Amino acid sequence: VARQSEVTTILGESGSGKSTLLKIIAGLIKPKGGEIVFGGQVLFNQTTFVQCEKRKFGYVPQDGALFFNLNVIDNVTFGLTRKQKKQHNVVELLEKVGLVEFRKRMPSQLSGGQRQRVALARALAIQPEIILLDEPFSSLDTNLRNEVRFEVKNILSQFDTAAILVTHDQDEALSISDSIAILKNGKFISQGRPREIYSNPTSLDVARYFGNVNIIQGVATDNGVKTNLGVLRINSTENRAEIFKTPGNELKVLIRPEQIMIKSDPGGTNRYRATSVEYFGHDSLVELKSLSCDNEHDSLIMRNSTTYPIQTNQIVEIEIVGPVSVF
Repeated sequence: VARQSEVTTILGESGSGKSTLLKIIAGLIKPKGGEIVFGGQVLFNQTTFVQCEKRKFGYVPQDGALFFNLNVIDNVTFGLTRKQKKQHNVVELLEKVGLVEFRKRMPSQLSGGQRQRVALARALAIQPEIILLDEPFSSLDTNLRNEVRFEVKNILSQFDTAAILVTHDQDEALSISDSIAILKNGKFISQGRPREIYSNPTSLDVARYFGNVNIIQGVATDNGVKTNLGVLRINSTENRAEIFKTPGNELKVLIRPEQIMIKSDPGGTNRYRATSVEYFGHDSLVELKSLSCDNEHDSLIMRNSTTYPIQTNQIVEIEIVGPVSVF
């Protein structure tokens, strides 16, 4: 459900059906079955199919699909009737998207980020009931992608319009969304606010959508889950509460890489050797191998701040911070 003035992101791997779903919502593809209802109006069922031009949905394709023989202002007003062009304050719209000084330029004279804003402005010009964005940042380089992402979020916040965005990029989904829906093999497997869907995933499949995870074995206790890393606190989740209420239940325990910390006062049993270190500037991804005889097959992935760097083959003692999810 896309709420007014909110961005709902459909997150899924390549081939999961997210772009097809967006085109079905837009009316660009006619589905074989089912029903589409928006604002109480049936857009599609067995007897009804509302054409895309009558849905009043703004659609921004992956490449922006600008007309390179038209300048910015003509691209933005392309979908408007002559009467709408007279009534519409296009300059005000261009001011909101930061393009008013570029209104006479051709697309070839703009940066990738500016072209993306033109495509967004064109979708907004029809004063749509909802904006649909199909992987709008995928063609941009990493630095520009981050910059344009926040620009688009700020622009959308100025309009009282809901937005649905599709992407395969989990960082993009977490940073721009008010709500995330995860699509796998054509079906939604989870939906929620970014913080809750990341911190408290409903399944291991959902957890794996957001990067590296550590899965270890545990046993339910009265006050948490007992593991080789000690007794860990469990996220309190009503829909999965029963599985850890009974002491002795065997559980799979999810530990995020950023939950693994180096102990400042070593002397315990959770000693690991760093077998590899990948440096990313702001942090490092470290693979750890347990030195404990009881835990010798355990390997973990941790994210380590480069303020306290770890070297390959260095031995460290670790602890887990924060609650964990169990399955």
